[in-house]
Amino acid sequence: VLLATVVVSISVVELSRALSNLNRVAVVASAVTKAGNQADMLMKKIMSKRFDENIYNSYSLDLDGDTGHIVASGYKGISGRNARTVELWFKVDNDDLGLSPYGLVYWGEEDYCKRWRIELIR
Repeated sequence: VLLATVVVSISVVELSRALSNLNRVAVVASAVTKAGNQADMLMKKIMSKRFDENIYNSYSLDLDGDTGHIVASGYKGISGRNARTVELWFKVDNDDLGLSPYGLVYWGEEDYCKRWRIELIR
């Protein structure tokens, strides 16, 4: 009877740990889903803009470097030290760069060490 009680007690402890881990996984999955939904909504908003269908096949923006840009108001980026992935497809002639650096993507506050920036430097 004592052995059965010990086995049941150990099983209850292990089950409790497993449920606790499952809860942590569910919280992380919920956060990832929320971030994915926000990114999806932003992309839908961007893609609802009119594109130059003749030149760019309806899948790109023509940004001229003077007035063309995309702003995601209120988006603060990914905080902390988590990994980030930014993907850009672009074609730039050397003459188009102007003065370097030439910013491609940035997010965060303008304060020192609070902004992430990807840029071209020639």
